[in-house]
Amino acid sequence: MRRPDFIARQSRCPTGLLGRVIGAIMSFETAAANDEALKVLGLEPGDRVLEVGFGHGRTIERAAALVPGGFVAAIDTSEEMLQMATRRCRPLLEAGQVQLTRGDSASIPYADGFFDKALGIHVLYFWAAPTTHLYELRRVLRAEGRLVLGFRPTQRCRSRRLSRVDLLLLRDRESPPAL
Repeated sequence: MRRPDFIARQSRCPTGLLGRVIGAIMSFETAAANDEALKVLGLEPGDRVLEVGFGHGRTIERAAALVPGGFVAAIDTSEEMLQMATRRCRPLLEAGQVQLTRGDSASIPYADGFFDKALGIHVLYFWAAPTTHLYELRRVLRAEGRLVLGFRPTQRCRSRRLSRVDLLLLRDRESPPAL
């Protein structure tokens, strides 16, 4: 297997010792983007927030501090990242202010309109069918909710058939088109 493919697989769903190393590196590499996303979300006390692809858990801590009396949920595909974030967020988990789920953002285990705000930083690249995830995020956000996705617009995003049109049409459709 080529090295870039292996690193991409590990970045998508970190596992083992290398996964822990990647998680630690990501906590530094994504810090500025995560902080900017939290700022753009305009978090307020009492908000219910969802983070997709929580990784290391640092952003969960920051979000929880910005929404006293609120709730922060997070979903990630990696068992390694779930363990890392659980260690980091243990007091918040025990207080019931945070809930972590191992899963896929194509199927988020919350009711329609449950969240006020949602974010996902550098997760778009790993979605085989981006519109499926985007519709699911729309489903769990309340009508006036806010979603912030952070990504680098590269050829990789375009090759996944995610376009500005997909993003614009998302707000106008009630459900995904029939296959």
